[in-house]
Formats: sequence, C-alpha cells, structure tokens
Amino acid sequence: SRIAAIHLKDIHAAVREKGVAEHWKYATFVQHGLFAELGEGGGGVDFARILSALTAANYAGWLLVETDVTAKAT
Repeated sequence: SRIAAIHLKDIHAAVREKGVAEHWKYATFVQHGLFAELGEGGGGVDFARILSALTAANYAGWLLVETDVTAKAT
C-alpha cells in the first residue's frame, strides 16, 4: 500500500467562511473555535464515506483522528 497514514480532523464551516471572508490569519481562526469534534463541524467532509472507501480498499495503515478541544466527557 502506498498510503501509510491518514489524518482526520474537522472544522466549523461557518467559522471557516467568516475567516476566509475577513482574511484572518491562522491564530485568529483558532481563537474563533475553528476546530470541531470529528463529524460535528459541518466542514463538508463525509467521514462515513471516507471510512467506507478505506474499508472497501482493505486499508491497513494508521488512521489518526485529531480533536484540538473536546466538549465531550473524557
């Protein structure tokens, strides 16, 4: 397999749109809560479809799931 690792992360689409329109720098995006729980940000990524495709392709590499700040119980 040519792909050894996949990194998944989600963002809040509304924050992205506002920041792009206002030409924010990276730090400003972060201060406004850009990053979201995986699958909950409305960032436009169909994670279920990605995971299904990886399963169908018998992907056996690393799958890294990143959440910067969680609002969920840990």
